Amino acid sequence: MHRYRITFSKSGPTRYISHLDLAQVWERWFRRARIPVTYSQGFNPQPKINLGSALPLGIEGENELLDVRLTEGTESERIVAQLQDHAPPGLIVKIVKGIDRSEPSIQSQLLANEYLIEHANDMDLVARINDLLESADIIRHRRGKEYNLRPLIEEMSLDPTDNTLRMRLSARPAATGRPDEVLDELGVDPRTVRIKRTRLVLADIS
Repeated sequence: MHRYRITFSKSGPTRYISHLDLAQVWERWFRRARIPVTYSQGFNPQPKINLGSALPLGIEGENELLDVRLTEGTESERIVAQLQDHAPPGLIVKIVKGIDRSEPSIQSQLLANEYLIEHANDMDLVARINDLLESADIIRHRRGKEYNLRPLIEEMSLDPTDNTLRMRLSARPAATGRPDEVLDELGVDPRTVRIKRTRLVLADIS
């Protein structure tokens, strides 16, 4: 069994595909590209595909991650070429690299997510960002439960030259920040801006 980590982008129509449906898209994609994915044993075999942190619907991903186990080893460049020959609209494979079979899963290594929000052109946004970062607590409700958003915001800044807002949000178990909720606190309607996840920040296990 051979394990590979794939970096890919998700944009256009695929940003409205759910996390569960995306896994099924990848399964079909591997099949069409004739890439020999390993399946689990039992009455309902499942492909050994592990996607990184789920993206909320409507958000693009610039460097998303996926781990897959194959029955045969092959060159990374060949996997890229085979996948790109059968790529669904909006999905682009950028990097494929072999990794050790014992390496922890993407999700268990995940520390934070980095986002880029385009066209956040609001004259008062810098002041509101500073107020938010200086707050000790930002109490919100999610799924009927109260939580503090402030510790989930690790970094946030606005580039006035192109009106792009960058934020780094915690993505630890039971402590995951959502960019749409931060925008809501800033008084920015998430539906009026373009949100893109640019990076999944993983723990350095080397």
